[in-house]
Amino acid sequence: MGANRWRTADRWPFPGTRADTLYLESPAAPGRAGRLVKGPPAGRRGGTILHSDPAHPVTDPFEGRFGAHDYRALVPGPGVAVFETAPFAAPVEIIGRVVAELAVSASVRDFDLWVQLYDVAPDGTAWNLSTPGTALQRASYREGGPERRLVAPGETVRLRMDRLVTANRFFAGHRLRVVITPAFAPLFSVNPQTGTQEFESDSVRAGEIRIGTGAGRVSRIVLPVVATGGR
Repeated sequence: MGANRWRTADRWPFPGTRADTLYLESPAAPGRAGRLVKGPPAGRRGGTILHSDPAHPVTDPFEGRFGAHDYRALVPGPGVAVFETAPFAAPVEIIGRVVAELAVSASVRDFDLWVQLYDVAPDGTAWNLSTPGTALQRASYREGGPERRLVAPGETVRLRMDRLVTANRFFAGHRLRVVITPAFAPLFSVNPQTGTQEFESDSVRAGEIRIGTGAGRVSRIVLPVVATGGR
């Protein structure tokens, strides 16, 4: 994508792939995007808070339809956390598996987190780089299951999402945007956040989810960067 051309190889991961780690840095003020930066955070404190209400979940404006869509309307808000790189000075190409590793705590016993990637052009268009749902984790299944492990009050858990596979060229002047939400209805069932599996209108619990961005609670995205191929 981006370059709109095929690239082929005789093995996987793609030859010459190198891991490029970007760390999440909290926004300077509410309602603004945080940053994706090369170095880990220096301060020990920091975090981005998501307000998650299962009765009023974040919804996909394209209702789960497959394909490329312009998600520029998905902006920072109570239930939406946004992180961006600075505009790339030269083309950057990624091919392969993107890994998200998040340090998270919450005021509820269970919750979901979705991670979604976008290519943001200078005119503001934001094209999704995968089908929504390829980077999704329910906290109680963070160890894989089948047994669930609920989140204890004050506990920081690490969520690792490694099923997002993509291929995209970011041209100079474009940015990588990472959006994190606790739901993206109607693609999957909404987590009631009570620690139970049942969803009833009178048995859901709203709460806060904190994504750690300080030195003691690092969150990061690992990109499979390859040499730019051709025009």
